[in-house]
Parts: sequence; C-alpha cells; structure tokens
Amino acid sequence: MAGAEQDSVYSDTRHGNAPPVDVTYSLPSALSQGGRELGDVDSLAVHVGYVVDLPAGASWRWLVGADYRLLTMDVPQAAALPSTLQSAALVVGFHGRWSDRWQVRLEVLPGLYGDPTAMDLDHVNAPLILEVAYTVSERLTLGAQVLVDARRESPVVGSLGVTWRWSERWGLALWLPRPQIEFSPDERWTVFLGASLNGGTFGVANDFGARHGDPRLDGAAVDYREIRVGGGARFRVGERYLAEASVGWTVDRRYHFHEAGVLLNGDGAPYVQVGFGRTF
Repeated sequence: MAGAEQDSVYSDTRHGNAPPVDVTYSLPSALSQGGRELGDVDSLAVHVGYVVDLPAGASWRWLVGADYRLLTMDVPQAAALPSTLQSAALVVGFHGRWSDRWQVRLEVLPGLYGDPTAMDLDHVNAPLILEVAYTVSERLTLGAQVLVDARRESPVVGSLGVTWRWSERWGLALWLPRPQIEFSPDERWTVFLGASLNGGTFGVANDFGARHGDPRLDGAAVDYREIRVGGGARFRVGERYLAEASVGWTVDRRYHFHEAGVLLNGDGAPYVQVGFGRTF
C-alpha cells in the first residue's frame, strides 16, 4: 500500500476510493409511502466519470472532465416515481497545495439533472464538492469535505475524512462517498469492507404530478439516496488498471420530494457492484 499522500488508488488528487466507472444492481424490496405498501422496486445505477488535470503552476492544477449517472428502476404502478433518473455534467475545478502539508480540491459539476424523457432548463444545476486535507505524516492524512447542492433539501452537507496506513498491508480510507477499511495481501489484490452513500437530486417533468394524481409533484425535485454496507475485492490488471467487485446490503433506499413533503421508503435488499478504473 502507498503512503497517505496517495489519496486514492484511482487518482493522485482525489480522496476516497470510489471507482470512476461502476455499475450497481440493488435487488427488489418493498416500497412504501406513509405506511401504505406500493409494491417492490429494484434499481440499476451506472456511473461514469473522467477528469484530467492541466498544469496551472508549480503546485496547482486545473481539473476538466465529465460525469454521467443513470438510475433505472422497475417502479410499481401505484408509486409516483420516475422509472429513470439521469445526470450529464461537466466537471471543472482545481487542485492545489499551499504548503507541503495542506491541499485543497474543488469540483463543480454544471449539467442537467432529471428525468431524461422530459429534460428542460429547470433541470440545470451545478453542485460542487470541496475537499481540504492536512498531511500529518507519511501515513496519516486528515481532512474535511463539503457537498453543496442548491436543489437538495439540505443544500450543504459536511463530513470529516481520514486516510491512515498503519502498516504496508492495512489501511483506512474514511472519505465520502465510500469509506473503507482495506487489506492488501500482495501487490495485486486488496480486499475491503465499508459503506457507500449514493444518490443525487433530480427534477421531474412539469406534468409528472398530474399524470400520477398528485399535482404537487409537477416539476418537483426528488432527492434519491441509497446507503449500502458490504465488502469486496480489487485486482490490479497489468500496471495501470484496476477491476473490483463487491456485494452487500442496501440498508436504506428513499425518494424524497422534499418541496411537496412526499417521501417513499424502500426496505433493505442485497446489492452487487462491479467497478473499473485506471491507477496513477
């Protein structure tokens, strides 16, 4: 395992270990609204992200890229819920150091976030992610993250993070969206246990509520959230590429039209995920 200065196995500037390409399937579970059972819902989530850095000085780099997310669901007929949610965004920002110990990273993701069958200018959004980290030693980094999304019910969400490599084989990478404890038996394999926080805020069509018998939902924003716990393995393919697979349990799955006060809850269910990325 590398020292704490390598923040992620997938990037030399981003904290956390979320792969840039991943596909997750959460098996069906019961969906309810206010105690009323609506039927079962499953979900297939796809994420593809790519960011390059361009030199801007001795200690600073510009970040430019793209990010795509797709969520498809087998929605029960009784549920007022889109079967597909999607985001397609640019990524712009910077990463830099102002000393040997302090570093900062900012990503802004302007794009369209909503139902792909009815995209319009109301679905334009620009959430951002800010990370600040302090290198205590070669094996320990502490920091904080702030996620800002003006359309979300809670526009600002903050968290603390730590990367701690206490031996060549063991380490912690406790950063959103995927905090983990890791063990590397050799140079090619890493096994991990942890959690992940997934989701986003999306707009629905202007006539969505009318079509589902609830005009409050016309053009509303829906906060989608999945919290998963599980484990898996990561394998180095050649010198530069990594593949991984994980399984676990989706402990919380919810869809919240917060502007209308409508909440749909999904019960827990198993999930399986595969991911792929390039290491630096």
